[in-house]
Amino acid sequence: MNVQSELATIMKNLLLSGACAAALVLGCSAAQAADYEEPAVGGVWYASIFGGASFLEEFDITYSNSGTAGISETSTDAGFIVGGAIGMEISPNVRAEVEVSYFENQVNGLNYPYFPVDYDASGHVNSVNLLVNVWHDFNMGGFTPYIGGGAGVGFVDAQAAWSDPFNELVGSDVGFAFQAGGGVRFGLTEMIGADVGYRFRGILDVTLPSDDPVQTNASTDIYGHFVQAGITINLGGM
Repeated sequence: MNVQSELATIMKNLLLSGACAAALVLGCSAAQAADYEEPAVGGVWYASIFGGASFLEEFDITYSNSGTAGISETSTDAGFIVGGAIGMEISPNVRAEVEVSYFENQVNGLNYPYFPVDYDASGHVNSVNLLVNVWHDFNMGGFTPYIGGGAGVGFVDAQAAWSDPFNELVGSDVGFAFQAGGGVRFGLTEMIGADVGYRFRGILDVTLPSDDPVQTNASTDIYGHFVQAGITINLGGM
């Protein structure tokens, strides 16, 4: 296991532990609330944690070496995403935040259009993302729709193999990452709110070479759809 995979595993465990702890706090707060209050982000600073489902689009791997120049297509099963953010209201309707998240999907197939042939495959696509986001809120009282997005970097680790003795895809790289999406926040108490949202995310120009000596210089763009839910805690002026 390389250093990036170890860091990703540690961060995933920490985020999952934090999500469990936050769920307990949310349950206690919700039980005490007689009705919905204003959304939780009512002060200057806030923190949030979230988790959900990850659905990666099939992505093309382009091999540019002279031996077997061509493309392989890699498909994955549904996976998961966990993450957290800390942010600040910069105006009554605009928030800026720094987000750290981790998603993981298992590889289930490889396709070679130039044959063409499909293979059952195994492996994974994991990524740690560091993003700076800006969200625009539409305050409607007891709930707040929002839209926005962000940009940053994505640290990708991937591996995919079938019956061939070589991995068709293996390695780690860093690429430009972005996301766009929206959602709705519901106030549960004056300090705590719930958030349900959707994100479209991309990580561009990632090089993940094969360890097959005749399939090298593999590059790809990874796109995915993420459905997530979480909680937000108002930190006031810190």
